[in-house]
Amino acid sequence: MIVRLCLWLICLCLPLALAQAEDIRLIYFRMPPFADETDGKAFGPAVTLAQELTEGLGVAGPPIHTPLKRLEHELRTERTIAIGLGRNARREALGFVWVAELFEDDFYFVTLAGHPAVTGFDDARSLDHIACNLGSAPADVLLDHGFTNIENANDLRSEAAKLHAGHVDGWFDLRVFIDYTWRSLGYDPADLRWSKPVYHHSIWIVASPLIEPSVIETMRQRFDELKRQGKLEPLLAKLAQ
Repeated sequence: MIVRLCLWLICLCLPLALAQAEDIRLIYFRMPPFADETDGKAFGPAVTLAQELTEGLGVAGPPIHTPLKRLEHELRTERTIAIGLGRNARREALGFVWVAELFEDDFYFVTLAGHPAVTGFDDARSLDHIACNLGSAPADVLLDHGFTNIENANDLRSEAAKLHAGHVDGWFDLRVFIDYTWRSLGYDPADLRWSKPVYHHSIWIVASPLIEPSVIETMRQRFDELKRQGKLEPLLAKLAQ
């Protein structure tokens, strides 16, 4: 009787344990060049790295593009790992687990040639509209500095297109994102006027607090091992070009 009861409990619990072990999802917000998609398939050096760090750890399915506000919600409420997210005080207060830093860069304002250039926060306040994704790290910076002239855009390409078309007077984001996105859309880099670097920032692989500590530790160990072997630097260098 006891043996049958034990077997019954094992049969009951095993599917639940297996389901839990395989229900982690990789999610990302499109931030070229490090995480992007074509034909619905994720690609980019950060995507490659995240898949290597999580191999065999119960990730189910391919990485899924997720709008930024929903991405933050899923990190709080579901067993998810975000391939890249900017780290700041607001997000630290949400309880995310900051697994590994991908790269650091500086925020800049850019305007179009033939229009007033800005050097930093003070004169950027005179712009009528600054393209930025509300809910993003750059938007947090602007709001923290009292900006009220933010023009919401859904992603980096939308921000670039708004500036190129003259729908906004400026754009605020990390140097690498502005430069890569502008060029990828076929726009002339000579058309941009850059401010001084105004704020330093870092991009991380981030996990939900619902992810087991053992999974987080394994990811960190793999990250450190790649660094020790000299395999990490060439990959991360692609992110900051």
